[in-house]
Amino acid sequence: MSAIDFTHPFPDYVACPHCGEPEVEVWCYALTATCHACEHTFDHPIPAECEDICDDEVRARTGCRSVR
Repeated sequence: MSAIDFTHPFPDYVACPHCGEPEVEVWCYALTATCHACEHTFDHPIPAECEDICDDEVRARTGCRSVR
């Protein structure tokens, strides 16, 4: 068992498909992201780790739509 508590959402860092900005921060459960450099909004697939880490309480509180 890990000593790290993974029961809370985490930020994911993705590249912007429009301008190439390498680190656009988006919460793991968010379905879209907005680039801080070019301000374009784009789809953000929920990472597999989010499905494993987020518990039902966090999903309800955040509106997370991922399924286990």
